[in-house]
Amino acid sequence: MKKVWLLLVMLVVVVGMVHAESIRVVILDFEDESGMTSDKQLGGTIDTKALAEKGAFLMTSQMLGSADFVLVDRRDFMSQMSKRRLDDEGKPTSLKPSYLDAARALNADVLLKGSMMSFSTGKQKVNQGGYQATMAKVSMSVAIQAQNVVDGGIIAMSIGSSSKSFRQTVAMQAELSEDDILEIMGEALSKAIPNVTQSVNDKMAELASRPRIKLNLTTTDDPAMLEIDGVLVGSSPFDGLEIYKGEHLLHVSRPGYESITKRMNLSQDTIIQVPMLRTDLTADEKKEILKSADLKAYLMDGKPDMIIQTLD
Repeated sequence: MKKVWLLLVMLVVVVGMVHAESIRVVILDFEDESGMTSDKQLGGTIDTKALAEKGAFLMTSQMLGSADFVLVDRRDFMSQMSKRRLDDEGKPTSLKPSYLDAARALNADVLLKGSMMSFSTGKQKVNQGGYQATMAKVSMSVAIQAQNVVDGGIIAMSIGSSSKSFRQTVAMQAELSEDDILEIMGEALSKAIPNVTQSVNDKMAELASRPRIKLNLTTTDDPAMLEIDGVLVGSSPFDGLEIYKGEHLLHVSRPGYESITKRMNLSQDTIIQVPMLRTDLTADEKKEILKSADLKAYLMDGKPDMIIQTLD
């Protein structure tokens, strides 16, 4: 009996280790969403946008060595984004690469995005027996949002806040440096990270058992942008794109071309070919393109529709 219990304990430990190692994380940039600034002395001269950009590095430093996550090198991620810059027959295009596509190329599971929600000062004036003082408090709130790389869905969110109080008098005036503000930001992050870590672990364990299928999608004029359920997943062509089994809304678009939207229930590996028609084509030109795309191509309500083939 003891041997059975020992084996069960070892199995739980091994499964936990594998699960922890499987959660590969890409940390995206921080954003400045603060609407107010501190007063001039207490950090008000600091550029909040430049301050927020350092949030990604603070997150990375606090999460390094975590038993829950394996951090993907940001340099590798930026390199993947650069490789996925889109062009049209060698010419620049307005299409932008998807960060989900770049993260999938690095076998990442989760994207963490941070933002500085607020950075402000509160003051309370005290007048006792002719003695005047001001109690000032500098506060900062940060938010961390986790996205599932498969479909871009939000799987966790956490908010952390931190503050520091100062007594200001005629004889003593405190003035904050950027290092002081970074310390406050670091404390706020240290409160947000544990909550988002627990939520990500719980959600990833739940999603691990959700069935997936593989999608191959091409268009007659690659690259085109593919949105699934309103989330930009990348640019065509796709070969073996993993998505969750079930009903999805697919939207294929490209500037200067007619967009195609279709809702479908995807229950097995599927190949989709999308005829792309320029908006300035004549009726005869459209017919020729549809012919060359595939004999099964057809129009629905006067617009091209997707050609779908399931794989057994």
